[in-house]
Amino acid sequence: MLKENLLALKWLFSLAEGNRVFIWLSMLLAVMAGAMGLVPALALYFMSVPLLRGAPLPEPFWLWPVMALASIFARYILMFVSTMCSHTAAFRMHSRLRGDIVAHMGVLPMGFFTERSSGAIRKVMNEDIESLEIFIAHHVPDMAKAVAVPVAAFILLAWQNLLFALCVFLPLVLACATLHLQHRNRAERTAEFFDNIEKMNTAVVEYIRGMPVVKVYNITMTSYQKLHSAIARQVEIAAAWIRGTTPFYALFRISLDSAPLFLMLCAVILLQTGSFDLNAWILALFFGTAMVAPLEQIYSSSNLLASLVEGMRRVDSLLLARPLPQSEHPAVPERFDIEYNGVSFSYGEGRALSGLSARLDEKRIHAFIGESGSGKTTATQLLMRFWDVEDGEIRIGGVNIRDIPLEKLMPMFSFVFQDVFIPDGTVAENIALGCPGAPREKIVRAAKLAQAHDFIERLEQGYDTRIGPGGTYLSGGEKQRISIARALFKDSPILVLDEATSSSDPENAVDIWRAIRAFSGQKTIILITHSLASAAHADNILLFSRGSLAGLGSHESLLRDNAAYKQMWENTPTFNRQALIGPKEVAAC
Repeated sequence: MLKENLLALKWLFSLAEGNRVFIWLSMLLAVMAGAMGLVPALALYFMSVPLLRGAPLPEPFWLWPVMALASIFARYILMFVSTMCSHTAAFRMHSRLRGDIVAHMGVLPMGFFTERSSGAIRKVMNEDIESLEIFIAHHVPDMAKAVAVPVAAFILLAWQNLLFALCVFLPLVLACATLHLQHRNRAERTAEFFDNIEKMNTAVVEYIRGMPVVKVYNITMTSYQKLHSAIARQVEIAAAWIRGTTPFYALFRISLDSAPLFLMLCAVILLQTGSFDLNAWILALFFGTAMVAPLEQIYSSSNLLASLVEGMRRVDSLLLARPLPQSEHPAVPERFDIEYNGVSFSYGEGRALSGLSARLDEKRIHAFIGESGSGKTTATQLLMRFWDVEDGEIRIGGVNIRDIPLEKLMPMFSFVFQDVFIPDGTVAENIALGCPGAPREKIVRAAKLAQAHDFIERLEQGYDTRIGPGGTYLSGGEKQRISIARALFKDSPILVLDEATSSSDPENAVDIWRAIRAFSGQKTIILITHSLASAAHADNILLFSRGSLAGLGSHESLLRDNAAYKQMWENTPTFNRQALIGPKEVAAC
């Protein structure tokens, strides 16, 4: 356990690069504050000795009370400055570490996030980093004081009387021994405790996100088994933890408070032998009482340090995760046609794509269609390097996407996700996401193209209306049109739309598809859709089935040559065909 604690402290100081002077200064000032805390005990000692002998106080008699009062003021001033130094270092480390983690997560493959729950990442970003900040800000200076003050007191007492010094120091050794035993017992449950907190966080998020279903089906917390089990398990772990550590904590407290008992026993023995030193005994009694308070801090600090050891592992699991590899010979394409050459990819053991080969011409509309799980969304996500292909390659403008730096690759794409993300902010801020201060004219133009301008104008404050978690709530179709406007505002050469009209009514869907067709000849557009009627106007259609390409060509050629596509088209209701491509085109088909 000691080795792990030292490893955690070493890790903390490695993170404190650039801020170590504040930490060392904080520790020094805390030790000085602790030393000031012993001055009142010394003053009381020098005043008590002559009084116990019946002698008058030495002149000037007010000197010792003034020194005691001055030391109290000095102690609090030193503690204040020490706390300011430790908080400065803690806040800077806290900010830098969070920034490093966020920046690092930005270059990790999407597979990293699918393998980890949102609760696990949330715990690292919030609880584990917060505990680091609390430890640096409060516990590091307190631990320095808790170690240095007893050592200084022992040296001073040993100079007066070694036996009395041992009587005071022996209980402290016993207290530290019981603390070590307690942490050995706790270490067995620490990982399990934090693992279950991650499960509980994830279950709580799922429960809240699914609140409409919870209400409709009258699902209580007890009947939602995942959350109920996680909470019940947490109670079991915590109860076992408390049962295992309570006896050791009791021994710790008894050991800390037993110094006067040892001193009394020693005094009785020395009185019988005639070698009792009253002055040294009184000094030991005062110091033994004064040292208890700093040592109590060791208990809470050691508990947090043990949690920090586990938190350190979890933070490192994020920081040390392997990012997407970058090419040693970066290149940037000058055109935006896309080639899939024998691309294969698996999620774990399940094969998502197998040997995909296709060419998507520049500035054309390409529709990816197929049943759920057929691989069409995976193909687009591989194109943007959300994951890396296992076999084969993907090229944009003849350049392998692995050779394109991520900071150059991402601006090439505008993406409308099926699950719309609307952060807290105004309508204008959501459309111009990542581009603060954008011209209002450009924002309005993108909204008009996405058929969102009219409903935005009807909002209370128009484009300045706050939407998202802290503002006005929008319908699913309205959110989707905001997302489409965001993609059009970005004005990237490649536009990917994943079920772009899934939340829209038929009239709005027609308007959105008209806007998309308006970009034909300007952008390379990929439509991911289940609807053949939506895909019929595309220049090129890729039919996916069970991770393979089952058909490739225009709507007319697939109707003529691909039996599976023809059957799917015949199963499409006539109303849906007319709604999106018009009755004349349907008649022609």
